[in-house]
Amino acid sequence: MANIQLTQAMMYAIDKLVNDNSTLLPGLQLGWTIIDSCSSRELAVTSLTTNVILSLEDKLPQFKCDSSTNLSNITTSNNDVNDTDFSPIIGLIAEKTELVTLSTAAYTSSLQVPQISYFSFNTLLKDRKLYPYFYRTSSPHVLQVQVLADISTRFNWNWGSIVIAGNETIDTILPTIRTVGAVDRQICVSYVGTLYDNYSQANLLKVVNDLKKLPRSNIIGLIGDEAIIYHLLEVAEAQKLTGKTFIGSYGWLNSPRIRRINPDVVGGAIGIDLQGDSLIDFAQYLHKLDLCNNVANPWFMRVLYEQLESLGYDPDDIKANCTLPSFLKVKYDDSFYSISYISAFVMDAVLAFANALHNDLGCNATYCPTLDMETFDHQKFNHYLRNVTFKGIASQKFIFRSDGSSKLSFSVINLQPRKINKSVINEPVVIGFWNDEQGLNLNPEKIIWNGGKPWYDIPSSRCTDNCQPGYYQVMSEDVLLRSCCWSCHRCESLSVSNTTNQMVCTKCYNFTQSNPNRTQCIDLEVIRFKWDQGFAIFYVILVSIVSICMALTWIVIIIKRKTPIIKASNFVLIVVLLIFMTLTIPSSILLLLPVSDTNCLLVFLLLGNSQSGILLTVICKTNQIVLIFRNSINKNQLRAKL
Repeated sequence: MANIQLTQAMMYAIDKLVNDNSTLLPGLQLGWTIIDSCSSRELAVTSLTTNVILSLEDKLPQFKCDSSTNLSNITTSNNDVNDTDFSPIIGLIAEKTELVTLSTAAYTSSLQVPQISYFSFNTLLKDRKLYPYFYRTSSPHVLQVQVLADISTRFNWNWGSIVIAGNETIDTILPTIRTVGAVDRQICVSYVGTLYDNYSQANLLKVVNDLKKLPRSNIIGLIGDEAIIYHLLEVAEAQKLTGKTFIGSYGWLNSPRIRRINPDVVGGAIGIDLQGDSLIDFAQYLHKLDLCNNVANPWFMRVLYEQLESLGYDPDDIKANCTLPSFLKVKYDDSFYSISYISAFVMDAVLAFANALHNDLGCNATYCPTLDMETFDHQKFNHYLRNVTFKGIASQKFIFRSDGSSKLSFSVINLQPRKINKSVINEPVVIGFWNDEQGLNLNPEKIIWNGGKPWYDIPSSRCTDNCQPGYYQVMSEDVLLRSCCWSCHRCESLSVSNTTNQMVCTKCYNFTQSNPNRTQCIDLEVIRFKWDQGFAIFYVILVSIVSICMALTWIVIIIKRKTPIIKASNFVLIVVLLIFMTLTIPSSILLLLPVSDTNCLLVFLLLGNSQSGILLTVICKTNQIVLIFRNSINKNQLRAKL
C-alpha cells in the first residue's frame, strides 16, 4: 500500500494541483497513463515502448505498432481521451527501482522524451551527455550525508556510528561514508551497520548490541528505509539503548509511528526535513478516498477488494455505500495513510512538467494556446524543463541542478518529548535550516537533547578527548583514524603548549622555564639568601676561614720577607697578588645581601678588578721567571764559548 500511495500522489497532483489550478494551464487538462513495471526493466521498457511509439507515431513513421495491443499492466486515465487510446506523452515519471530507472533513462533520452525520477540516487545518471532528458526530484543521498556531516561538525562530533537500512540505500551510501568530509572535516566512523531488505530479528538485535558496546560513539546516523528503521528502534527500545543521539533525514524523522517510540531512545534526535508545503491536504485527500471515487487507481481497488474478500465481505455491497470500513483504514494506517516523503517528490515531478509546459506554450494566468502534439518540440520543452522554477511541495523554491538533480533546501528539526493526554510523543521542532548558499544555520537554544538535557549540555561523541594546553598530540597509526583519534602526552620540562590539540610543544627561551602546568614559559625564579639559612651560615663560615687563612698567609710573608725564598719570589708581587685576592672576599659577602643596583655594581667592580689584578700579577710573575731562565741560558752559552 505504501507504493500505491505514490501512484495516488501523482493522481492528486494532476487533478488537484494542476487541472484544478485555473492559472497554471488554463484551458488544458493533463492526464496519465500508469504502467506497472513489476520491478522488471524488460516489462517496463516493453510497456513504455508501446505507449511512446504509439503516442509519437506521426513523428516516428518507421515504427508501426498494432494500436489494439492490450497490456494488462497499463491503465490509462485521461479526462477527454478514451481509455483505449494512446494519448500524447510529454514526459515520464519513473521509477522507484534504481535498476528500472537506469534502463528507462537511457531509453527515454534516446527518444528525446523527458523523464523525472522521484526516487533515484545513482551517480551514473548525472552524465548529461548520456542522459540529457533525465531529471530527479529526490535529493542525492550524498547531499543528505553532507548535511549530517555539517551538523556533526557544528557540535564538534568526530566519532559516530552509522546504520544504513535498505538495499538501494546501502549501495549508494556505503561508498560515500568514508569520503564525505572524512579528511577536511576530521570526522571518522566508528561503526557501520547495514540492514538489507531481507533482514531478520537477529540482524536488528546484533546492530543494537553493537551500538551499546561503543561508549564513546554517542551519535548514531540513521539513513534509509523507514520501515526497517522503525523496527530497529523498536528493538532499541526493548534493549534500552538510551543516552544516544540519533541524527537522520526526513526518511524517518517525520514518521508518525517513530515519533511514538520511547523518548529515552529517540528523544533529542536531530536531522533534516523537507522545507516545502505541508502535506496535510494530501493526507486529508487520502482519507476521503473510497471504492467509488478512486476507481482510476486500479491497485487501490484490487488490494481493497482482495482484503475484503479474504475477510468474508462482499466488495460490491461495500462499494454500493461508497464508504470504507474503519478497520481497513486502521490496517493501512502505517502504509497507505501514513504520508511518505517520496509522495512530495512525485508531486514535484508533476508540477515540474506542468510549469515547464506553461512556460513552453507561453501561457498566462487566463489563457494557454492549444497543445498540438504534431508540432510539439520535445527538445524545446526539455530546455524549459531544465530551467523551470516554481513553488514546490518538497521545497519552497524548486529548481533543477545542472546535473538534473533537484536543488533542495532543508529544515533542521529536533525531536522533543511532548505530553499529549496520557501519552508522550516526540514532536519535531524546527531549529534551523540548510541550503547550498548559506550552509547550516541553527538556533541551538531551541534544542533539547536526549534525556531532556538543555541546549548547552551538548552530548560528546569523540574518539579521544581534546589534548589540553600542557599536552601535545600523537596521532593514531591507523591512517583512517588519524584525523580523529590520538593520544595526549605531557610536554617535557622546559617546553610548553598553550592551545588545544597542539602537535608539538614549544621550547622555552634562555633564562625562562615552563610553569608547573606546562602552559607558558616564565622567568627563572630569583633565589634570595637569608642569613638564617643553613647554606648562608655555612657560606659565612667558609668565607671567614678563607679570610683568616689569607690574613695568616700575609703575616707570614711579611715576617719572612728577608728570606731567600720570599726574595726570590718577589715580595712586591706577592703583596700585590694578596691584595687583589683579598678584594674577592667582600664580593662574596655582597652576594648574600638583598639584590640592589648598588650591590650589583659593587660586586661587578670588586670581582672585575680583583680578577684582572690577579691575572696581571700572574703574568708579571711569569715574565719574571722567563727572564731568570733566559739570563741563565745566556750565561751558560757565554761560559761554554770561553
